[in-house]
Formats: sequence, structure tokens, C-alpha cells
Amino acid sequence: MALARRIEKLNIFLKDEVAKILHREIEFPEGILVTVTRIAVARDLHYATVFFSMLGGEDESVKDVLALLEKNVYH
Repeated sequence: MALARRIEKLNIFLKDEVAKILHREIEFPEGILVTVTRIAVARDLHYATVFFSMLGGEDESVKDVLALLEKNVYH
């Protein structure tokens, strides 16, 4: 039970921090808003999956945003 609460707190903390990093460090194309919607930390706390949404742009801009995120994934 305590582990589940710890993971939930970590999910919230990481969501806020990743959102700040995306906003501060990455220049997205004009008219596109990228938002971190959820983070799922593994039970062993060794990795996390980041879910995001994108508002605005065309179909091609989705590929551009994904490429930009993949390029900066370890940044």
C-alpha cells in the first residue's frame, strides 16, 4: 500500500518536472502546444513511460514533434 502511494507521488512529481523541461528546453513549431498528460512509473522505479498530447498543427507536424521529442529524449 505504501509503495502504491509512493509511486503515485512520484508520477505527479515527474509529470510536473517533465512538463517544465519540455516548456523550457524544446522549441516546438509555431502554433503547437505539447502537454504531458500522464506518467507511469514502473513498480521497480527503474523506468517511466511519459504520455503526452499535442494540440494544433497538421498531420505532418505530428511527425515533426515526435522526431523532436525522440531527438531530445535523453536530454
